[in-house]
Amino acid sequence: MPTRPTMHARIRVKISRAIQRQALITVPTEQANQLALIHGYQAMAPINREIVRVFTPCEEEAERHLIQFRRQQVALIKKSRR
Repeated sequence: MPTRPTMHARIRVKISRAIQRQALITVPTEQANQLALIHGYQAMAPINREIVRVFTPCEEEAERHLIQFRRQQVALIKKSRR
């Protein structure tokens, strides 16, 4: 079997053409789409974690302000009914 050297940063590996062909397995379109979707979710996970890390304190503060505003409105409504 003829072999062809494959170069990597500092490693030289010889892979036979038969093994190279075996590595090129065709995947049905539906499975390929599922794999692409999984890969996309995995790529988005660190981005989502960073967004949550940045915005969670802002959301908590906004929710505190909203609760405080609602309490003030309820208090004003109760006062006006007296």
